Amino acid sequence: MQAASTHDSTPAPGWWRRWWRAIAVVTLLLLAYAVALAWVTRRLEADVQQSLHPLPAVQHDARADD
Repeated sequence: MQAASTHDSTPAPGWWRRWWRAIAVVTLLLLAYAVALAWVTRRLEADVQQSLHPLPAVQHDARADD
């Protein structure tokens, strides 16, 4: 006769549900971070492009070509 084990090796049924929720929350946070980072990068890039001015020599050569 085999002795009954008091230690059950299978986790509680709610264990997987908690893990899936945690994984979903982390995934959503990473996605929100990526979207925010992309938005800030594009905004900064647009601001930098607006602040750049061509060199006077480049402007002069462009006028000569017209």
